[in-house]
Amino acid sequence: MVLVTTLDDPESMVKGIEAAADDFLTRPPDKIRLLARSRSLIGMRRANRKLANVESVLFSLAKAIEAKDPNTEGHVERVSSPALSLGRWLKLSDPVDCQPFIPSQ
Repeated sequence: MVLVTTLDDPESMVKGIEAAADDFLTRPPDKIRLLARSRSLIGMRRANRKLANVESVLFSLAKAIEAKDPNTEGHVERVSSPALSLGRWLKLSDPVDCQPFIPSQ
């Protein structure tokens, strides 16, 4: 999301970014810069979706491999609990950061 506003002070910029804005442009926006930022954000969004798909495939493969060996079966679940605790201790603000990964079946 690109936030276009008349506010240009640092405090307003920080508030905009904390409210989930990916970029901050002041009014009147420069058309070329707005288009470039929009294209960049669309590209990043597409890359993030591809990365999420790759991550899902990798975790599914890891679960399939670990299920073949009784000594490693359930490793992902055992490791996720301390990882979640660490995320909470670090006070990660994004709820996605503190959710266990459950690969699609």
